[in-house]
Amino acid sequence: MCRFEGVEGGGHRRSALAFVREAQDEQHDNNSEEVLVRHAMVFSVLLLTAACASQQVTPTSSGGGTSTSRANVIGAETSKALVEGFLSAAKAADLQRMSTLWGNDKGLARENPKITRDAFEKRLVIMQCLLQHDRWNFAESTPRLQTGGRQAWRVTLTKNKVSSTTTILTVAGPNGRWLLEDVDVTKLQANCT
Repeated sequence: MCRFEGVEGGGHRRSALAFVREAQDEQHDNNSEEVLVRHAMVFSVLLLTAACASQQVTPTSSGGGTSTSRANVIGAETSKALVEGFLSAAKAADLQRMSTLWGNDKGLARENPKITRDAFEKRLVIMQCLLQHDRWNFAESTPRLQTGGRQAWRVTLTKNKVSSTTTILTVAGPNGRWLLEDVDVTKLQANCT
């Protein structure tokens, strides 16, 4: 179980999950594009600042060691294998493995100099929390092709008999292996309780 420590807001502490639920309620009341954009921005900031308790990532170097352990293998051979591996790692709370699968066409997120280690770890833990599931399946048998060779996979995650369908965006990294570039977390907020 992932628990948010809390986020400062409005002069008092509230849980991050309460903040997200409040935003969802407001979206139902006023479904304008401006409100959706504002909440997407707020949730992005929340992802950067919220902290989940007692999980830590210890990234390994992606340098040329001879280890064949899964945790040292960067990316996946195929886009589909990446989605399967990332969701498996998220279910197992294997943050180390998740960190070897998350990035963009320039490389791993954990090696991005614009992201501090603390911010990276928080994002990774929150992503793991949001992707918790009892079971999952591909909602579509093939990915939706995107610009730059990216592939968007629709997946359905089920947790406690509640299912949510979301999109996972994959991209070929600099070494030709596939990395997870983005997850549409807006539909997964109920998963992190």
